Amino acid sequence: MKIRKRLLSSILLLLTILLIIGCTKESGNKDSNQQLIPYDNFSKIVEDMENLEIPDFQYKESPLSIMAVDKALTFDKRNYLTVDGEQNEQSTQKRIIYQNNDELIAVVDFIYLEHFIGNDLIYWNSRGSDTLKDNKNVLGYNDLIFTYQNILVKVTVYSDKGLADVTVLNKIANPLVQYFKKYELPKE
Repeated sequence: MKIRKRLLSSILLLLTILLIIGCTKESGNKDSNQQLIPYDNFSKIVEDMENLEIPDFQYKESPLSIMAVDKALTFDKRNYLTVDGEQNEQSTQKRIIYQNNDELIAVVDFIYLEHFIGNDLIYWNSRGSDTLKDNKNVLGYNDLIFTYQNILVKVTVYSDKGLADVTVLNKIANPLVQYFKKYELPKE
């Protein structure tokens, strides 16, 4: 009987300790900066990128991009790719074009989202198939996508002279990532 009481007491104590630890320990997966970047800050970030130094590339232009779209493609949310879905100047996508002396063109698209998605490289173009790896149209194209808070950044390199390789893509993407690493989130 004493052994049973001791065992029951020990189990109860162990469960209490585990419960206390479980309730006070923060999840290691939670990002402490799950903060949305306001639209005005998004626009300022894109303006800053026009002056960003990218080795061997020069800024060419930032074309206006207010897009009217088929509402069905937005899951019936909106008619325009703008913050509120109406026709106005608050486009949720902005583009900057850079070019170098070798006629490589780099297009950087910034896409504003309403939801936090984190900071990560989420896509890297792969030419793993036989169909793609030797195709002349594909050799001069390469792209990647990374995320920062609630912004998607798509970097695309075009070349009509052959391979738009990984080193060129890195040369463009690294200064962008470094900018975001130093970016100070607005105070809430």
